[in-house]
Amino acid sequence: MHSQSIRADFLRLRVQGLSLATIGRQLGISKPTLIKWNRQAQSDINSAIAADLQRISLEVATIASNQLADLNKRLNALKQELLSRSLHDIPTPVLETLADEQLISRHRKTQPPQSRCDSCRPRDGTK
Repeated sequence: MHSQSIRADFLRLRVQGLSLATIGRQLGISKPTLIKWNRQAQSDINSAIAADLQRISLEVATIASNQLADLNKRLNALKQELLSRSLHDIPTPVLETLADEQLISRHRKTQPPQSRCDSCRPRDGTK
């Protein structure tokens, strides 16, 4: 007979997605015993996996929400900064060209040279 802590370890490892063979090696339990435990505890395993997925989904949603709030804050600060500048004398096409050049420049800095797209490669023929 195996202790409750061994069975709890089995459940924990199974919920983490480990195979019965791996669990057997780690815990020193025979595969037939693990198969039996797996059948007996299948609903508990499924419930624990579902709870983990729900917790992870909530964490991801919270992180995404926080990042979105941060980006909105930055966007509003940028809008305020642009409104405080006197850009009304600069024609819109010139501003669009400057913005495009900035985007391409930033994109180039984040891409390794071998993975750059054609529009991101320098025009002087270098890579």
